[in-house]
Amino acid sequence: MIKRKRRGFTLVEGLISILLVSAISMTSLLIVNGYYKQTYARDKEITAIAQNINTIESVKADVHTVRQLYDFSQSHDICIIAVGIGEVKLTLKADGKIKKEITAPENYEFAAKLKPNYGLYRIETKGAVPNSKLMTIIRIKE
Repeated sequence: MIKRKRRGFTLVEGLISILLVSAISMTSLLIVNGYYKQTYARDKEITAIAQNINTIESVKADVHTVRQLYDFSQSHDICIIAVGIGEVKLTLKADGKIKKEITAPENYEFAAKLKPNYGLYRIETKGAVPNSKLMTIIRIKE
């Protein structure tokens, strides 16, 4: 009886080993791709939150009159809601006064103390990034 020594792989063994290596590689690539997508979305959200925090802090520090709020709204992407009135758009009249145009009325009932004469405004930051919207309430001299 002649004994044959096997040297190397057969064709079938080679194909099976390539198939196993490919499956493991594809699985690891999918896992790494998911990780990078999640990391990118998180970094984008953190950046948007930091920008919105800066905007809110600037409103609190720099805005004390309706005119300053108008000027601020021209350079920042914010939504202005007058408490007791609703969402407003501030426009500058020819005489230099600020006009409040109601764009969306407020559907909440408030006590008479909170009606528009008291200058309470809710400022909301806008943005396309989910979970990054911030808001604050400020009192402004009318």
